[in-house]
Amino acid sequence: MGQLREEHWAMVTMIKLAIITLSLTIIGLALTSCDQSDLLSHGVTDSSVADADTVWIVSNHRSLYRVRRHEERKYESFSNQDINNVFFLDPNNGWVFTDDYEIWGTKDGGEEWSKLAALPVRTKGFGRQIIFRNENDGWILELQSIWHTNDGGRNWTLSNPNLQELTTRPEPLRLFLLGTEKCVVGMTKGVWVETDDGGENWNVFKAPFMGDVNTVSLSYAGLWIGSSSIGQAFVTADSGRTWHQAFARQNEDIAGVRWISFADQNLGWAAVRVVNDDPSVDTTALLRTIDGGSNWHTVDSTFDNESIEKIVFMNSENGFLFSKNSIYSSNDGGKKWRLFSHVKK
Repeated sequence: MGQLREEHWAMVTMIKLAIITLSLTIIGLALTSCDQSDLLSHGVTDSSVADADTVWIVSNHRSLYRVRRHEERKYESFSNQDINNVFFLDPNNGWVFTDDYEIWGTKDGGEEWSKLAALPVRTKGFGRQIIFRNENDGWILELQSIWHTNDGGRNWTLSNPNLQELTTRPEPLRLFLLGTEKCVVGMTKGVWVETDDGGENWNVFKAPFMGDVNTVSLSYAGLWIGSSSIGQAFVTADSGRTWHQAFARQNEDIAGVRWISFADQNLGWAAVRVVNDDPSVDTTALLRTIDGGSNWHTVDSTFDNESIEKIVFMNSENGFLFSKNSIYSSNDGGKKWRLFSHVKK
């Protein structure tokens, strides 16, 4: 009888241990699922469109994700480093710039990543942008420096313009590549710099108007500068000798300009902050031009109460819109938008 009682309690103990183990496993799976469902909770801090079905994003200057329609995959193959920036030239060739100033590359759509180079750490955590013109010609923009490579990212050269003549040092915002040689960097304070020789020589320009510049864009019509403080955008087609004001018809309603981008010489987009009776409510309007920026019209959209952060079009038909909470896609030039992926809170 005693032996049976011992066997009975031994069996009960085993069952309890099994239940505890199963419970811990379920909890662990639930936590993993929660982490995955909450993987974009800190917002998109950088992004790159690989093709009409694939977007790469950096969340909170930390984690890299490949996002397809309602499907996300996290990548953790960068020696546990935080990620600052990502760029994909096409569906296969991509690069990331890490918080420790390392450049990693992939040639198979992100299945395998390899370390290409490491830059001298100058201002840790202030990578602004990595971009490539082709598989060899690439640029990195960070808070204090501009870097250039001619071999796909294995070797980099420091290429800083001379800004000593300026009374206040501007901060870089965005870098643009035009044609086979030209590189343009838009900065705060209405400053931008241009080079056509790989960064050996830079020309420095400054807009003649006041205002806090927070967005720049380069199109066939010229260079666009948007201000967050005076609620306007200006464009120059002659390196700053003359300027024209954009959004003239909507000027009374615009409180700030968030983003300007162009898909081609005609189709362009602008995300603007509009005047609201309640200053605590951030209302965004989406403007569209089909004539290179001569005329802008408000687009009826489903994200009136969302803060539009970025608009990227690969061509005149296919594009993505990034808000704080969601990613939208369009395949008809932005006439209609549909939810591509939701950024969970």
